[in-house]
Amino acid sequence: MGNIIASLIATFVTLPLLGWIVCYALSLKITKDKKKAFKISVDFTTFLLIIACHYLLYEISGKSFLWVIIITLILTGVLFSFLHWKTKEELKFFKIMKGVWRFNFLLFSISYLLLLMLGLTHRISVI
Repeated sequence: MGNIIASLIATFVTLPLLGWIVCYALSLKITKDKKKAFKISVDFTTFLLIIACHYLLYEISGKSFLWVIIITLILTGVLFSFLHWKTKEELKFFKIMKGVWRFNFLLFSISYLLLLMLGLTHRISVI
C-alpha cells in the first residue's frame, strides 16, 4: 500500500499537469462548480509545481536550490503585501496569501516548462 501511494506522489510530482487534471476532475465531481474546481486544482498543483521545480533543478545541476525557492516564495509574499498595502492601505492576510499562491502557480508553471526543456536538452547533449 505504501508503494502505491509513493508511486502516485512521484507521478504527480513528475507530471504536475496530470495532478491538475485529476484534482480538477475530483473537485468538479464534488463541488459541481467549474470555477471553484479550477481554483482548487490550481491551488493543489502549485504545491506539485514547487516540488517538481526543486527536483528538476537538482537533477540538472546536482545541487539543491530549495533555498532559492523559499526565498522566491517569501519575496513574492513581501511584494504582494507591499502592493496590497499601497493600493488598499490595509492588509488582508488571506487575500494576500491567495494572490501570492496563485501568482506562484504562474511563476512555477513557467519555471517548470523552462526547466523541463533545459533538462531535456542537457540530457540529449550529454548522449
